[in-house]
Parts: sequence; C-alpha cells; structure tokens
Amino acid sequence: MLSIISDFFLNTPPEDILAVIFGVIYVILAARNHILCWLFGIVGSALTTYSVFYNYNLYLETFLNGFYVVAAIWGWINWKKQESSLKKIVSYPLAKHFKIIFTAAIVALAVGYFFDNYTPTAAPYLDAFTTVFALMATFMIGLKLLENWLYWIVIDSVSIYLYSSRGAHFYVLLFCVYIIVSIMGYIRWRREFRSLEL
Repeated sequence: MLSIISDFFLNTPPEDILAVIFGVIYVILAARNHILCWLFGIVGSALTTYSVFYNYNLYLETFLNGFYVVAAIWGWINWKKQESSLKKIVSYPLAKHFKIIFTAAIVALAVGYFFDNYTPTAAPYLDAFTTVFALMATFMIGLKLLENWLYWIVIDSVSIYLYSSRGAHFYVLLFCVYIIVSIMGYIRWRREFRSLEL
C-alpha cells in the first residue's frame, strides 16, 4: 500500500502537487469567507495553467485557469471594497438562475462545437462545460453570491470525470476535496445569509 502511494506521488508532476495544496487552501478559506483565499487562488491557478497545458492537453482548462489568476486578483480587490462597504452575502431568485444556466449551456455548446471541429483538444464538450460554468461561478463567488457553491458542486463533479479521463488523478483528488468544501461553504454561507435576514 505504501509503495502504491509513494509511486503515485513520484509519478505526479510537482506542479500538480503544489497546485492541489494551494487549491485546497483557497477553497477552505473561501468557504470561511476569508479574503486571503484569493492569494492562494492566484498561485494555485497559475500552477494549474502550466500543468493542464503541458501535461494534459486541455486547452480550455488552460484558458480557464489563466482566467482564474485574473479573476482572483479581481476577487481580492472586490472583497476588499466589500469589506469597507460592509457588503454581505447575497442570493438570486430561482428564475434568474434558470436564465443563467440556459445562457451558459448555449455558450458551452457553441464553444464545445468550435473546439471539437477546429482544435485537437481532448473532451471538447466537457471541457467547454466546465470552463463556461466555472467562469460564471467565479464571478458569483467574487460577488459573494450564496448559490455559487451549488454551481461548484456540479462543476467539480463533472471535472472529476474530465480529469480522470486524462489520467490527472491528483486533480481528481482535488475536485473531491472541492466538492466536500463546497458543501460546507454553502452551509456556512447560508447560515450567515439567514442571520443577516433576521
């Protein structure tokens, strides 16, 4: 058993190990509504950007993680402004979420079609789904939207299959942790949201 674990770590690129560590710290801090999450998000996303391009041939995931670096900088600035204005967690009505999901699904199909027909990317439609919805969910977390955690649970579940199909097993572990922390983050943020309504 120990040899299997040691072989796993020896065969995993070091940037993957570091990216996973930073990613786990990011999502735990985000679930705790702590602004330092963005610093860990920047570093983890930069490492993942490098890895998914050079090691796994996932072009849309490369773009997505590059976007995460920029989004983390925006998130840091936005949360800093919210701290000064005391802006708290918000929630959207269900009808607005249906519109968001429908729009993102159409965009994901179009992006998937393009990458399927014009690039050698692996799993273009799954890659497009996770990319488009993750872009949207990243903005949601920056806006402190409660339901962002529900989107992440679905996105991370699909990402488990996507990364597993590419042999990126260390990232599969990361997404499993993300799902657990996203559930905890939703519970924690919902509790805080409800306390603000009282």
